[in-house]
Amino acid sequence: MLRDVVPGKDAVRGDVPPGNAVPEDTGRGNAPPGDTGRGNVPPGDVGPGDTASPGATAGVGGEHREAALERIAALAAEAEELRRLPDELVGLLRAHGYLRMTLPRRHGGEERDLPGLMADLRVLAGYDASVAWTVMVWAQSQITMARLPPEAFESVLAGGPDVIVSASSAGEGEIAAGAGGVHVRGRWGFASGVHHCRWILVHCRPPGGDPRGVLLPMGEVEIEETWRVLGLRATGSDTVRARGITVPGHHLYDLRGTPPALSPGPPRGTRRGTPSHAATPHSLLPVRPAFALHMGAVALGTAEGALRDLLDHVRERGAAGERAEHRLGLIRVRLDAAVAQLEAVAAVAWRLAAGGAPFPAGTAAAMAASAAHAVRTATEVTGTSFAHLGSRALFDSSVTQRRLRDVLTIAQHANVSADALGALGGTLLRERP
Repeated sequence: MLRDVVPGKDAVRGDVPPGNAVPEDTGRGNAPPGDTGRGNVPPGDVGPGDTASPGATAGVGGEHREAALERIAALAAEAEELRRLPDELVGLLRAHGYLRMTLPRRHGGEERDLPGLMADLRVLAGYDASVAWTVMVWAQSQITMARLPPEAFESVLAGGPDVIVSASSAGEGEIAAGAGGVHVRGRWGFASGVHHCRWILVHCRPPGGDPRGVLLPMGEVEIEETWRVLGLRATGSDTVRARGITVPGHHLYDLRGTPPALSPGPPRGTRRGTPSHAATPHSLLPVRPAFALHMGAVALGTAEGALRDLLDHVRERGAAGERAEHRLGLIRVRLDAAVAQLEAVAAVAWRLAAGGAPFPAGTAAAMAASAAHAVRTATEVTGTSFAHLGSRALFDSSVTQRRLRDVLTIAQHANVSADALGALGGTLLRERP
């Protein structure tokens, strides 16, 4: 089963690239004693007191990596108060390659594979879930950019590979052909990281037609500060409004249908699509399940941070006792199991995409279900850590409280709904014994 991740019989067509449907939240105030905000154990490090293993994060290694991550944790309170990432933090992310993680190498990007991207997001989330979520959305936007016509893609990268692009499918927009190009009007919410963007990808509908994707320059739209929410506050997932602007026709792209084919090079496997110089194997993954895996990684990293908070608290108090040790061990094992499942599914999915093979429907169902399970595990683990910290976790200065708000917000996203578990069950029933 795990080898093929529920091998289905039906090939999956490309899905609608989702927008950023979950806002931000980090956590305010300074951490109380023992509430350090440090990242917790990354994949493969199962010791409860171990630190994140070097080299897991894009563009960062050794002491520089640790210093960057610790600075991210130190800026979390300021970011939550701002309800967006501080400019210093964005500069730090740029300096360490986080703004180009899924961009093709031939365009100056890191071109991280799916397992590597998820490992990066997990590590970041252990320090601040809002940072991880924002980086995730920017990386997803780079994946979606492969659907753009070459002229539009090249205009986005005219200023270099570290350009920031956000996206939102949450809202309503209208497009119509007119003098000078395409007229766009609409309003879109949940636009994570939008305050630092030069471009945004949105969904619009032409008169009597199917929805299309549209690339909008941020200089011609308005940002409405609507992001007053429970968690992921520092993602700055505000609302964008276009009041009748005009963009070139090549700023439109298809939302549905077969993803762009890998290019340059000959066709791979049986996948077909419009050749795209901007495509990577990410372009051949079913969009919503793949993006759900990203979200699952952020949630698990947040929960690992909560476990670290609890470990620090127990150490501070001295002798833990047999019951406390049992509880800590159980939390660690549950997290390790959820991480292992998520990584195994991601590895199978990436192998299929990188090989250009047809994508089984059962694999897509397993991806979505594994992400949903990961988010639920993360929510339960973070809630347990919060509960055992007692009254100290009630204060806004508690990093663990921030983590709980963050993971509860992630759990509200439609991409990681519990419905995915039912969809996997239905796939299992339809398969031949």
